[in-house]
Amino acid sequence: MRVTWFCFVSHIFAEEKVPLKTINVLVRLFLSSCRRFWILGNRNGLHESTDEVSTSQKGLSGQKRKVDDDKLANTSKKVTKPFYVSKANFLSLLNIGEMIEQSGSLRHCWEGENESYIQNVKREISTMKHNENYLKTILIKILKTEILDYFNKDNPFSKAKKYSRTSHVRIYNKGLKHSTVEDVFAQEDIVSGVIDKNGYPLVCFEESRVRGIGLYPLVFNDNNGMWKLNLWYSETRPEINHFSVYKSREELLKDCADFFILLREKDTINTSVRTLICRSWRVRDDRGNFRLPLPLKNVLLMK
Repeated sequence: MRVTWFCFVSHIFAEEKVPLKTINVLVRLFLSSCRRFWILGNRNGLHESTDEVSTSQKGLSGQKRKVDDDKLANTSKKVTKPFYVSKANFLSLLNIGEMIEQSGSLRHCWEGENESYIQNVKREISTMKHNENYLKTILIKILKTEILDYFNKDNPFSKAKKYSRTSHVRIYNKGLKHSTVEDVFAQEDIVSGVIDKNGYPLVCFEESRVRGIGLYPLVFNDNNGMWKLNLWYSETRPEINHFSVYKSREELLKDCADFFILLREKDTINTSVRTLICRSWRVRDDRGNFRLPLPLKNVLLMK
């Protein structure tokens, strides 16, 4: 169920244009997996309740006890609605295809593109009044502020310097924890990096501010790879020599086309086995291609 959900979400929030037919199929696959999950859960719960009854009967020291047939019959007749039916959000997913066709990609929604937009609304609200005139005044003030910000977009004298709390990529620094880029892969369960405009995945490592930020290409050994939960895991290591050097993060980000994370597989002895997931929702497959994930045959057949 989680695999089909990841495939569905990656397609509706993808940067590239996805056919509506594909999105509609993924919605139905996800709902079908929810139904299968609910059926299996009910079967397991039925077996557990039966085992409890038989255990309690055996625990009676030789005494015969008649099970209340009426009680068991009422319990069996009690039918609970599936979670995907009782919750409106599940079945409403069937309307996403038409919504995208009418309003465009979900990436352009407030929660998909600018999650902090609500802060602009809060700045204009000093008190809350539940009437139309007050709401009209607030919307006009927001519109005026948006237009003023648009005109001052390229004005260096009216734009305060902003500092982002997070970044899309981590630049690993040489220190007590990591002396080389190989130490990063040996010690970190999650490694982040960039994908340049030529499509090469690179890891950023800065030995010193004087030398700059070195980009180290990745080497994948797909001969010993494996599929797990619809993700391709392979032996991954960085090259010893860096590919290029940048003086600052700002210069580096100008040449980046995408970002990624490498997740380590903890169920294997080999600690170098990892899978690659991009910020654009693309994943790396067994052929070395970056593409949006689609459920494999063994996932659909639940093998």
